[in-house]
Amino acid sequence: MSPASGSSWTGCGLSNHIGICIMGVFMSEPEKRFLLNPSEDCGSVFRETLAQIKDVTGAKTLILSPGRYVFRKRDAVLFPQPVTNTLVRGSDPTKHVGLFLDGLEDFTFEGNGALLLFDGDMTALALNHCRNITLKNVAVDYLRPRVSEMTLVRLDGTSAEFAIHSDSKYTVDSPDGFCWVNADGIPEDRSVWQIAQCASPRNKSNLRIPNDHIRDAERFELLSPERVRFHYKTPFQGAIGAVYQFRHPTRNEDGIFLHHCRNVEINGLHLRFTPGLGVVAQLCENLEIRNHRHAPAEGSRRVCAAFADCVQVSSCRGNVVIADSFFSGTQDDPINIHGTYLGLEKVAGKEIVVKFRHPETWGFVPFEPGDEIAVVCGNSLRRLEFLRVREVNPLDLLTISLILEEPPRRTYVPEETVVENLSANPDAWIENCTFQCYPTRGLLLSSAGKCVVRGNTFYQTSRSAAILIAGDARSWYESGSVRDVEISGNRFVGCQSPAISITPEIYVKSDTPVYGKIAIHGNTFNNCTNIWLQYHHVEELIADISPEHMELSK
Repeated sequence: MSPASGSSWTGCGLSNHIGICIMGVFMSEPEKRFLLNPSEDCGSVFRETLAQIKDVTGAKTLILSPGRYVFRKRDAVLFPQPVTNTLVRGSDPTKHVGLFLDGLEDFTFEGNGALLLFDGDMTALALNHCRNITLKNVAVDYLRPRVSEMTLVRLDGTSAEFAIHSDSKYTVDSPDGFCWVNADGIPEDRSVWQIAQCASPRNKSNLRIPNDHIRDAERFELLSPERVRFHYKTPFQGAIGAVYQFRHPTRNEDGIFLHHCRNVEINGLHLRFTPGLGVVAQLCENLEIRNHRHAPAEGSRRVCAAFADCVQVSSCRGNVVIADSFFSGTQDDPINIHGTYLGLEKVAGKEIVVKFRHPETWGFVPFEPGDEIAVVCGNSLRRLEFLRVREVNPLDLLTISLILEEPPRRTYVPEETVVENLSANPDAWIENCTFQCYPTRGLLLSSAGKCVVRGNTFYQTSRSAAILIAGDARSWYESGSVRDVEISGNRFVGCQSPAISITPEIYVKSDTPVYGKIAIHGNTFNNCTNIWLQYHHVEELIADISPEHMELSK
């Protein structure tokens, strides 16, 4: 068995170690280190190895030899936990997980630059109720990424010729003619409208487009296995070299899913593609992501690296750090940090009943005994009252009973009132990151903790803000009202709308501030629209931006 890079091991049973070899796994005492070698079918070995590791007390490390590790969907672990912002209620939330870390503590996953490849529509990695975890130095990709891509190579009147990326599988035998084939080898449902994006020839922009150019075509000609010509009623409008991307909208799997974990460090990961949400942390405490690269592999000719958000942090606690990282080629926000507003259903003395209102967020419990919660006017987002939770009782996948230390002091109209958990709002640091080639916001930030956005570069070509501080209780139900934010030393390039938008969704006339203190200083704006900062309902705004570049909007 070959040693891990930098290791003193030369095999099993070294004279200075007590060692055993089990199923290709080397365990050495007292180091408690495990070694795995590359394999084209390694799911079952990893599953059995992780089961062994779980029984080991104290610190332990799984070390991969450099190379390629392929995980097949047939060996996936089924994990039925619903994930925020994914499937509509009533759907089967089961994830098919290639690497499942369940209840692990004091564990390091050292990738040594290895490539983890996933064969099938599946979640690469899930961590459930884990503590003190380090994941580092590994790349993740899929044999069939769920976003299909083709490049415009020739225009001729009403016809357009495209080069199909070799990773994008299709069939011409479906009733509808040309049809993409998903990661499980099944033709995608053509009755469902594909979400389409177009990246400019130099990948400086990657924007949503209203048309599905495959469905719009009157007919097609397959010129070769990787070349197709579509014919349209009118001349096709496009730039040679532009990359068109298509995805079925269902978010049934994710890249890396962290659920109820504490003290997780992700360092040196390269996510070349992720389905659903890229890295999603739900109900976690203390997450650190450094030296992270969420972008296609160099030379792959792919544009898209993320089916939706790159990083989504929902209802988390403690500290969230995302630093020294690069994000390029996503279909939604590179980073999204928020809590969740739940609708107030009933008040009965010290008991209140709350319910998830957005159809894609349900099935988890974002409260713990001792939490501070706020009762919020859903129309003005004004915090009306602060209460303390004594007991939490889930009633079903949508509804939760909260027993409070003291009963609410006011009478509320449930249709107009929501509840947010102020204790599930982390302090957040977003530092020294680069964001490019995305269709929405670069950063959506809605946390009531201390938030610092410093030293980042945003290449913004969409008409959304590069940084959006929002919050709403009518659409996505993403709380919360920020209280202390610093935005400093960032570089904004090419913003076609205000680079920074501080715009809570208010539906009634209200002079009550929604946000606390927001300090903006030392930023640069290159080739941006005249308005750099748009804001309203801020209690204390400190900004070194001249008035002609600011807009108070209501």
